[in-house]
Amino acid sequence: MVRIKHRYIIAQVMLDPTAPPAAISEITAHDILSILREKISSLYGDVGAGDFGSSVAVKYFDQSGAAAGERCTHIFVLRCAREAEQQVRFALCTVSSIKRTALILRTLGVSGSSRTCADKARSTLCLAVDSWDAVSEKEKTDKKCKLLDGLKEGIE
Repeated sequence: MVRIKHRYIIAQVMLDPTAPPAAISEITAHDILSILREKISSLYGDVGAGDFGSSVAVKYFDQSGAAAGERCTHIFVLRCAREAEQQVRFALCTVSSIKRTALILRTLGVSGSSRTCADKARSTLCLAVDSWDAVSEKEKTDKKCKLLDGLKEGIE
């Protein structure tokens, strides 16, 4: 039996600060996945989309509380085939808008296993929450706990 080897890409949605908050909260993991598959298809054609576009999956996306007006990190984790990692990262760089909201998708790290991905994502999420201004330490701690619980369910 052959084991399928994956790569995990940790990325972040960098939003346009002039975008209305309602438009930002409407972006979901499904939207990211569909626009990424569309970009892969347009860049690499039907053969590329069939070869590695179908192996792409969003395993985690921090959009918790965005609809209620809470802050979120907009960090997500993509899983793709090991052979397709460079092509998927390139396709990520070409995304400029989702649902008519201007944005940039920035790669923060790449891992070869779900365990190292979870470790990198934990530290990245904690750093992102710690960088927030005008938020009390208790709120930061609560948000970190909530994010890390969601990360356990998504990746591990």
